[in-house]
Amino acid sequence: MHKEILNISIECKKQLLPKDKDRKHYNYNSDYDNMTKVFFDLSESFYKRDVVFIYKLKGVEFMTSSLELGAFLENFYNLVLFSIDKKIEKNELNFSFQEYNSLSVFKKVKNNRYSFSFEDRMLPEFTVVDAIVSILDLRLILITFYHRVIYLAKNLCPYISKSELFIVWQSDMNFLFTNYY
Repeated sequence: MHKEILNISIECKKQLLPKDKDRKHYNYNSDYDNMTKVFFDLSESFYKRDVVFIYKLKGVEFMTSSLELGAFLENFYNLVLFSIDKKIEKNELNFSFQEYNSLSVFKKVKNNRYSFSFEDRMLPEFTVVDAIVSILDLRLILITFYHRVIYLAKNLCPYISKSELFIVWQSDMNFLFTNYY
């Protein structure tokens, strides 16, 4: 992208500390029974280490909560499918939990262009901010985000990244990126 119109990122607010060898410190369970728990534990662990999930639209940063990162990760497979399958016209993540309330929408527009809009409903009188990117830009954003999550999970949360469900999710994502991107 010539100018950064859209970026979906996971970033460190301060220098990362080495991964913890002691799982007891964080009280996470590697025997997960659903991906929702995996994603929310992972995002909670990231936020405890000042690793944050950010939407950047047209130069404006929107910081999100660990809960929003968990929901975004849960929806990530469908978002990647949206970027691959021409029949899927829209991917929407309507997030609402206690005081958090936001809406993220990806839509296909003409000529291989994609529209992304974000609405943080917690802000008074907030209007929807949107950006239009090419398919190449969108795919680059998604694959970069994915690799950051994998790297951070392996280095900050080895107990979660070694769980069976996380490994299956990673394998599924690798298949999509390798065979369709």
